[in-house]
Amino acid sequence: MVTTDVSKIQTRNPPMAWQVARQGPTGPAYTEIFRGMGTPTGESEPGTTEPIPQLAIVPLKELQDLIAEVRQLRAELAKRPLVSSTLLSDLGDDRLSVRVPIPVVLEEIDDESLARWPEVGASGIGSTLAEAITQLKMDVLGLFFDLTTRDTESLGQFALDTLRSLKVHVQELS
Repeated sequence: MVTTDVSKIQTRNPPMAWQVARQGPTGPAYTEIFRGMGTPTGESEPGTTEPIPQLAIVPLKELQDLIAEVRQLRAELAKRPLVSSTLLSDLGDDRLSVRVPIPVVLEEIDDESLARWPEVGASGIGSTLAEAITQLKMDVLGLFFDLTTRDTESLGQFALDTLRSLKVHVQELS
């Protein structure tokens, strides 16, 4: 007769161990693991001295705790903003040309979208990504024209660095 300790189970096949943790000791995964293999505690069949090498012992409670933790992490991840990136190759203005595509970070948080170019501190907010990108383009245009019309000697280091970055990516057309 095979004895089983259902409080401790894990196979070398992790997906199977997760199935056992979800289904419990009466589920098909449990039956598959222990069919003809002896006791799930890793002991040998009664009357023999050979251990069962296919099994590693981990408390079932530990697996259940891990499943609960994964569910909690998934729920927390679902609350985080969706972040992606893209490259802008047009600012929608005939006076400027994009010579090097502008790296833009896009974020969607609840009912709001944000598009930003961190290198120059430009951003746009809208109810959709398209609106946020349009606002970003307007911010970049305003920043470019504001900084290029000022005397560079009057600009501080941050403004000069921003202007340099803008001129790497954007050029004014004649």
